[in-house]
This record gives sequence, C-alpha cells and structure tokens, in this order.
Amino acid sequence: MSKVVDDTAQDKVFPPNFDKYTKAENFVTNDEIIDAYLAGGKSGLEHSKKLALDKLKENIEKSADLTSKMLEFLKSIKINPISSHLKIKSFNRFTILITLSEDEFLSEKFLEAYNIAFKMEKETKADEYYDVMFMFSERVPEKFNEDYIISEGYFLEYNN
Repeated sequence: MSKVVDDTAQDKVFPPNFDKYTKAENFVTNDEIIDAYLAGGKSGLEHSKKLALDKLKENIEKSADLTSKMLEFLKSIKINPISSHLKIKSFNRFTILITLSEDEFLSEKFLEAYNIAFKMEKETKADEYYDVMFMFSERVPEKFNEDYIISEGYFLEYNN
C-alpha cells in the first residue's frame, strides 16, 4: 500500500507552513483507502480462486468414487460397462456418462441402475457445493465416435 503522506520523508507533501494536526495522525487519505481496497480485492480474488480449485479437485474425487460405486453395482448384476466419462459443468456440477452394449442397455436387469443412480444423486443434494447427474447410453462399437463424446464436454475418461 502506498502512503501518500509520509511525515518522515524529506519530500513532505505539506508545505513548510502546514503541519498535520496531532488529532489527525490516525486519519488516512482517500488514496490510502482506495489502495487498501484494491489490495484486499486482489487478495480476496486469489483466495477465491484457490478455494474454487480445491473444491473442484475434491468434487472430481467424489465423482470418481461415485463412478466406482456405480461400476461395482453394474458388475454385481452381471452388466459390463464399456466406458465411463466425466463432464465438468462448473466447479460444483458434474455429469457421469456410462456406456453399455445395446443388449445390456435394453435389458430388464439394467433398470435397477436407474434407481441406484437416483439414490446417489439424491444423497449429493445435501451438499450445496456438489451436484452430480448420471447418464447412461448404449454404445455400438462401429458407430461410437470418441470425438463426439469429447465435444460434448466429457473430456475425462474413468480408468479402473
């Protein structure tokens, strides 16, 4: 913070005939107030960025845990997912996409996965800094376009 008036400086702002009132020693100038405001704003922005980045990392880990749980559930009912992808909408909003073969996607036993996904999504509603949504899609190998998945924002692929 720059000091506009420095009583100890050789190049005093006040002319020789004027001195600062002793009662005014604790007063600050408008420039000092503005400098303090700007410094505080910069510090606050840096702190906010760090908090958002920390929360983003934490939320990506939560998404990985939920993806793992969903994949474990699917395997427990004899469904073998082909791939899992994560879309980050903001630091607190995520979409998990799980792809399956057409037969498994249309199977009766797969319907239970929607109930599990709904329960997981509902559990995260209590956390105002984390919101997740599950999506499932059939994946026909000869028609699957990885570039399309990436262009839709699913640029992270889950690896077991």
